[in-house]
Order: sequence, then structure tokens, then C-alpha cells
Amino acid sequence: MIEQQCLADKILAELPCELAAATSFKLDAKGSGLIMDFAVKLDKSDYPLVLGVVKKFQGDFINQKDSEGKDHGCFFIPKPKDPVPAAEVKQKKVVEVPKQPSPISIFSSSFCGVCEDYGVSCSCQSNSERRNLCLKILTIQTWQTINVNLEKLWKVGFSQPVQAASSNHVDARSPPASQPIQKVERNTRPTEGHREGDVVWIYAENRGGERYEQALEKDNERSNDYFAIRRSIIDAEQAGKKGIVLQGKWCWLSQERDYIGRKPAKTFAKGGGRRY
Repeated sequence: MIEQQCLADKILAELPCELAAATSFKLDAKGSGLIMDFAVKLDKSDYPLVLGVVKKFQGDFINQKDSEGKDHGCFFIPKPKDPVPAAEVKQKKVVEVPKQPSPISIFSSSFCGVCEDYGVSCSCQSNSERRNLCLKILTIQTWQTINVNLEKLWKVGFSQPVQAASSNHVDARSPPASQPIQKVERNTRPTEGHREGDVVWIYAENRGGERYEQALEKDNERSNDYFAIRRSIIDAEQAGKKGIVLQGKWCWLSQERDYIGRKPAKTFAKGGGRRY
């Protein structure tokens, strides 16, 4: 009760003398604050003044039912809260955990903030349907990127030489010579090719009219042996050679790097060495 009296005294001290003399206080039904009323009807000029004083004490204007059930305007001022001890405030500050940004706020700052549609034809904060559509499109783009990277890794992994190369000789795994040569149909000219193992070869002629074989990369995108031979040729080039000898045939990589060429390796009559 002493607290309510102190609160009433503070409010009266803020009011003009003529209004303070007509002011009355009582506890509300729940005992959570004071109901302030006046014995006289407030003028229009008095109402803002009284409301300003009441708001200083976190109060406001309210309507209550009188004994006849009619609305009656008055002012309600809540009971002051007990001050929290300084030690307790300090302890609360220590145990407070900083809040982390929400996934939606991270998404908005990363994508919406730099999107050309944001603020013009789209607001992802208030348009959940548009935001869900963006999430679906981003998911599709992510899977496309993963598929492209996996395809690159697959090509690099299978282009490694199957057999280790020595310091003075480079070789690669190739299908056994006893395997039958199979004819294959191609979508480009020449339409007919032949397969050895999982490598597709076609016949071609150089400018001198000499016949040789080509294994185009576009025909052998899924051939393990093709990329093994290609890797061995590249290793040989890095060692200062122009190609490799594989099962009695000289193999090289085209200048455009889009096919492997091969032809029978020729040997000198005396030295027995091969001429490429």
C-alpha cells in the first residue's frame, strides 16, 4: 500500500493544483496498478496534459464499465516493478548467449540483397511463394554444377595411365591383340569405324596419302583405354618425346588435342631400332 501511495504522490506533484485537488486513486481489481479518476470532467486542453503525466509512469487512458454497465474513461498506472539488484543484472549479462542470424536472413543478404528483382517485382520477405521458387531453382543449379564437376573428375580419373611408365619407356594398357576387331556405326562421316577393346578407330589419310588410324575423343568420351593412352602420350611429350609405341604401333596426339593417331612403327634394317 505504501508503494501505491508513493506512486500517487509522484503523479499529483506533476499535475496542476486545480486538477490535483480533483484527482482520486484506487487499486484496480487485480491489484496490478492504480486507477486514476477525476471528480470533474476534464477539458479538452486538460486531457493531453494529464495523459503526458500518466505516460511518464508507463500508464495510459483506458475504458471501464461503471455500475450501470456504461463505458467510463479513466487512467491506469501500473505498479512499479521491483528494481533488479546490480549483481543479478551483471550475472544475467554474463550468461546471455548472442543470437545467431536466421537462415532466412542469411538467404536474403546473400541472394535477395543483390537480386535485380528485389524491391521492384519481388519481396522475398513477404512473398513466400516467390522465395520457394527461388530455392527450387537454386537447388537445380547446384545439382547441375555437381554433375559437371563429377563428369570432369571421372574424365581425369580414367585418363591416368593404368601401367606405370619407366624412365626410358612409356606404355599403357591396351586390349589384347587377340581380341576381334568389331565394326561400329558412327553418327558422323565416315559412318563406319572399328572397335578394339573399348576404343573406336577410323581410317584416315595424311597429306602424303599415307593411311593411318584415328581415335577421336568425341567417339571415345566413355572409353577408359582411350584416356589411358592419351595420358601416356602426354607424359611422353613432357619427357621430350612425340608419342609412344604401343603393340608395334606408333601413337601420337593431334595438334588440336582432339584425337589420337596411330600407324605401324617402322624399324631400321641394321640397328633394329624403330623409326617413328
